[in-house]
Amino acid sequence: MRKSFLASLRPLACVMALAGTAVTAAAQLPTPTPLAVAAGPLGVVQVSGVVSGAALTAAPRLAGAGGGLNLTNAFVILQRPTGTWRFYLQAGAYSLPALGAPRRGTLAYTGLFGPAPQAYAEWKGGRDWSLRAGILPTMIGQESTFSYLDFNIERGVIWNDMENAVSRAAQFNYHRGRWSAALQYGDGFFSGDYGAVSAMGGYQLTGQDSISLAALWPNRATPPNATFQDANARLLDLMYTHTGKRWTWEPYLLVFSSPASRSLGYQRTANAVGAAVLAAYRWSDHWSLAARSEFAAGGAGGGTAAHQNVLGFGPAARVLTFTVTPTWQDGGLFARADCSWVALARFTPGLGFGAQGRDAGQFGLALEAGVAF
Repeated sequence: MRKSFLASLRPLACVMALAGTAVTAAAQLPTPTPLAVAAGPLGVVQVSGVVSGAALTAAPRLAGAGGGLNLTNAFVILQRPTGTWRFYLQAGAYSLPALGAPRRGTLAYTGLFGPAPQAYAEWKGGRDWSLRAGILPTMIGQESTFSYLDFNIERGVIWNDMENAVSRAAQFNYHRGRWSAALQYGDGFFSGDYGAVSAMGGYQLTGQDSISLAALWPNRATPPNATFQDANARLLDLMYTHTGKRWTWEPYLLVFSSPASRSLGYQRTANAVGAAVLAAYRWSDHWSLAARSEFAAGGAGGGTAAHQNVLGFGPAARVLTFTVTPTWQDGGLFARADCSWVALARFTPGLGFGAQGRDAGQFGLALEAGVAF
């Protein structure tokens, strides 16, 4: 596989060279501008939304991962972000395409977390703390579940194969000065098993720089579900963020461990580690460029069971990805394009790319356009 892997890096080197001659990196898409609406006993409710569609293709194809058109975001967002009692509701349809992964239709993606994938009520109990409960976003990773909040159209392999996305949970939030913390109890990987604990601590280094450490600890007997294969996985995530006038940097390191479980038939612990750098540069009011680079490695552990195949390309697979995304926006209108490369090493024959699963690289293109309102 070594020769195949090195050969697969040549297109990646070309993409990196192109990115380097421009400027690496963009900011997220335009944030929806809320419209304040008087809602009787609910008080003033902010209403916003986003609608976007994408065309995606990749070659050589992974089984079930061809090209196609998808509705990436079709959301109406209602929220009350101030006062003692607050709430947030994001409802609609969405797609969750990721590098090197089989693709589904919009309705199939929406069926994973339902038509309201973010919905919670919050009580602001004091100046420094609050409690919220409902369907909450994960504390893990630097990429959001929804593309309009991300630098790139497609999520990375670390997001897809190693992280949880949302959970049904109750969460305590604390913030004072430069310090922040959160503690969550819920069902981890949207598993329905309410034995998962998440925690995060953060520190604001400067006005532009922050660092945080997050962890997820589910019950080791949590079974797999439609949203995640190893829903008993324990995660530890170190994240750094720099947000400047033009530059944004978001590197992170994630450690994954799905423990052996007699009740689930997992004979060995499955391990993986992933590291990524996401960057964004805005050089004008209309144009920006984003880039993401990832490396992920699965630990073989001597096993060949599906449980050991964390990254989807075999238990001992190594995955390197690079994505560059130029973006144009004018007010709420936006359009952008992904150009990506996925390179494999030490993958299991039959689980790679191409008709026979023996190709070590995949080139991908995605185009997305929409409006935030």
